[in-house]
Amino acid sequence: MSEAMRQMEGLSWIKKGARLPKDSVTSRFNQMKSNIINCHEAEGSSSLLAWFNSNLDYELYEETLGLGNYGKSLTVLPK
Repeated sequence: MSEAMRQMEGLSWIKKGARLPKDSVTSRFNQMKSNIINCHEAEGSSSLLAWFNSNLDYELYEETLGLGNYGKSLTVLPK
């Protein structure tokens, strides 16, 4: 979590194994395994409320990248 996000009250680290927000770019991206295997990228808007279950409803920019043979995706939520 970036320094700027750490300074926001009510936010905590996203725990390993936590479910993805249903309407997130990453959730939609991961529905097609070929996105991950072929290292595709996706981007769009999301919200702080969806990702961090906070009472702060700020819009976020979300970037997702498929990590190929690792079978996972990487999500970046820059502030």
